[in-house]
Parts: sequence; C-alpha cells; structure tokens
Amino acid sequence: MLKESDVLLDPYRPGSLERLGLNFDEFTENEAQQLIVARVSGYGQVPSNINDEEKSYYMRPGHDINYLAESGALWSIVDSGFPTPPDVLIADFAGGAYQAVIGILLALLQRSKTGKGSIIDASITSGTSYLFSFFSISRQMANRDILRSSTTGLPIPTDASLFWNDITKRGVNLLDGGAPFYRAYSTLDDQFIVVGALEPQFYQNLLQGLGISPESASQMDRKAWPRIKDLFASIFKTKTREQWLEHENGFLYKHACLSPVFSPEEALERRPQNQFRSYSKHGYKLPVPFPKIL
Repeated sequence: MLKESDVLLDPYRPGSLERLGLNFDEFTENEAQQLIVARVSGYGQVPSNINDEEKSYYMRPGHDINYLAESGALWSIVDSGFPTPPDVLIADFAGGAYQAVIGILLALLQRSKTGKGSIIDASITSGTSYLFSFFSISRQMANRDILRSSTTGLPIPTDASLFWNDITKRGVNLLDGGAPFYRAYSTLDDQFIVVGALEPQFYQNLLQGLGISPESASQMDRKAWPRIKDLFASIFKTKTREQWLEHENGFLYKHACLSPVFSPEEALERRPQNQFRSYSKHGYKLPVPFPKIL
C-alpha cells in the first residue's frame, strides 16, 4: 500500500511506527521513493545527536494545553489574569494539523520536481510558536526604534511600541482589550459586539455613530483609554445587539468595524448565503471547507 501512496500521516509520539518495524529513512530511499511521511507530534522528532536525557523531552505525552503553554501562546490567552485555554484546540489544529498540511503541500511541490518524497517533522509546539510569531516579535521590538525614515533618519512612529503599553501585563495594550476601540462590549440584551476601529478614519466613524465629540475621546491618548472604555461601555449598553447592527441604517456595522459576537450556531445561520457558510452532513450543520478556488 505504501508503495502506491502519496502521503502517510503519523500522528503518534516519535518512534511509535518504528516499533512496528517501519524504517522510513530506508523505505523512502528504496521501496517507496515517492512517499511523503507527515509526522505530527507534540514536541517534534528526536534529533540523532542528543543523549537519552535530552531525548526524554521529545517523548513526553501532552495535549493542546501543554503545547499552548510551552510555545508561549497560552500567556496571551487569559481570563481574570489566569491562563485559560480556549475551547478551540488552537495548538492541535492550527499549530499542528494546518502546519502539517502546509508541509505536505510543499513536499508535493518538491516531489513534482525531484520525483522523491520527504519526511516532514510537524511539531505541534513549534508550529504553535511559529503561529504566534507576530506576538513574540512585537513584544521584543516594543519600545525600540525599529523603523527609521530613509530621508530623515528619525524613528517612524508606527513601530512595535504602539502595540504595547506594558509587555508584562494583559488588558492594557493595543490588541488585548486595553484600547477602547479594539475590544468587546456588552449590550442591553447581555449579548456582545466588538469594535476594531484601529485606523483613524474608522475611529472617527465610530465616534460619529456613538455621538461622541473627537475632542473628548482622543484615540491615541493612552492615559484616557480607561475613561473612554467606560464611556463606550455605557453607550453600548443602551441598545440590544441587533439594534446596534441596525443603528442609523447600519452605519457602525458598515463603516466603523463593528461586528456582532455570534455563537457558532449563529455564525452558520447569519452569514450571507453566497459565502457558502454551511452544509449538512449526517444530520449536523458544518462550516464549509475553506479556502475555495474561484
């Protein structure tokens, strides 16, 4: 079977299939040169040049919460200051499975040129760490003059320090709910909406839709963010979620990056039909696979 297969998926801890008698290095060199072996594991395949004590790192059992924690991703996912894994298995799916798919696609492309398959090491922890690259790099760049004008040599004010007030704290920075224009708010019916009005023009639209003067809510006055958040929260609490979507003919929804927080079931029902939002299989309604080729 392997001689005629394109891809073999190995989702076990390192060495599991070898214990069954499969030697992939030899097999892919001789009998099944076309075979692509995607090895998805928690901590990666064991390097050949390390001692037994070091090998134990790669052989450990684990689950999504472990990979989130060791990749550094769980630090950014908190509830009341406590690391809290989301119900969506981010590490398993995005850090492991999707990274493995990318590796398989690259290996298929390479095979089309060389005729030979590959062995892919898809470590879930490493893949999750890579997934959070922007988060990690922006923290390292914070408060540094990273970008400079080629003409004046002066720092460009769009460097990574804009994202962070304090890299040691959550809920006080630009993208973690600290900014009043990039966070969730509760509505009159105890539902939620979010605003993502990062750009000045969208922020001005947000203020216009809420009836707030720009002078009283300067966007980048970070000391004023707590006060502006309280102001926004009090206004959003005056209408239901649906009323905010329809407010002033949907002005905020259309022009100020305002969105409803849908439940998974609502998301399948409420998005436009031409987005092929869902399909039914075995009595279950599921999101359609994406991306699609147009």
